[in-house]
Amino acid sequence: MKIKISLSPCCGGAILAVMLFCLLAAPLHSSEIDVTKLPKEAVKALYLGQQALQENDFAAAVGILTEYMAAAKEAIPLPAFQMLAHAYYQTPDLEKALKTYKAAFETYPDASEMLRNWAIMAYETGGLEEAARLFEKLYRVKGEQDKKVLYQAAGLYFQAVNLKETKRLLTELLTSGVEPEIKWYEDIIAICIEEKQWRQAEKWATALLERQPDRSEYWRLLAQIRLDREEYRAAASYLEIAYRLKSPLKSDWLELSDLYLYLNAPLMAIRCMETAYAGDIPEELKRKIANVYARTQRFDLALTYINEAIKKGLSAELFFEKGRLLYDAMRYEEAIQSFKDCVKLDPKHGQAYIMAGFATWNLRQWNNSRSFFATASALPKFHDQANEAVIVLDDLIAAFSEN
Repeated sequence: MKIKISLSPCCGGAILAVMLFCLLAAPLHSSEIDVTKLPKEAVKALYLGQQALQENDFAAAVGILTEYMAAAKEAIPLPAFQMLAHAYYQTPDLEKALKTYKAAFETYPDASEMLRNWAIMAYETGGLEEAARLFEKLYRVKGEQDKKVLYQAAGLYFQAVNLKETKRLLTELLTSGVEPEIKWYEDIIAICIEEKQWRQAEKWATALLERQPDRSEYWRLLAQIRLDREEYRAAASYLEIAYRLKSPLKSDWLELSDLYLYLNAPLMAIRCMETAYAGDIPEELKRKIANVYARTQRFDLALTYINEAIKKGLSAELFFEKGRLLYDAMRYEEAIQSFKDCVKLDPKHGQAYIMAGFATWNLRQWNNSRSFFATASALPKFHDQANEAVIVLDDLIAAFSEN
């Protein structure tokens, strides 16, 4: 049995999309640069490069800046790296943009913006693990304040299908001392389930429930974990709580009823089946409920459901099941009548003749019993079984005749 739980996967691209928008929405303007602290060659290159960018001549901007940087004898200022990377991005040449941001950060290790842009370019060029590693580094560089950055790194590891690293970062987030976000719990639980680490999954699910005990889906989640661990009684208990908090689908009640049947709790199973349809129970389910009641020796209740099903539509199978229930209740006369009703609708229902034969046998009606078995023996599928009974009955009839 599987209870479907919908959990949000780690955030893969949403935060990156925002970061990328910020990167592209903030072009560098010469007015933003303190030119008094820059060499004349750098000022000239930045000015000409900015002019080219404003005219959307990105190739020209690249040419101006690369020529300057190749000839520069002094340290290349950070704005030159930034403008060149931006021009490469717009060209577009993402690989060169990535390398430029990388060079910028390696030259200016305090420039966390360059590290961020390097990470974004790694993502844009498909280097998911590299991007994850860089975002984690950005988180450390910035003093571990912005938890969204670490969560972004976890999301990128998740996209790269590196669940070990994803879980490591999510664990750090959840144990960092800050107020955890619900999605962090959901993500680490999903990973634990994926890796079949049930005890860890239960640990985080329990912690999540302590924060939000009124959320039905989290109780269902805990139930799923117990199901996967084959701890079915606990799973049923958690599902009961979940369904009290939020009304489930009919199919959910029916799955729970199957679980109770597996646990040999038939009355609990019946309650779930009855609750699923709130009085408007279909014929097939009524037959199932009747059979479950019969297992508990509650034949009157079982017959009530069978009779209700018969009222909605006569069928040979329904009369056969009614006869079988009456037979099990040792109400043989009534059982015989039900088997007769069955064969009226289906004259080739061999099992009904067989059961009627046994019912009359129990009433010591030897001739009637022989008649039923003889009729059944004419049907190929039941010939051998019925014929053996006929032979025995012939001996009984002969013995009683002699007496």
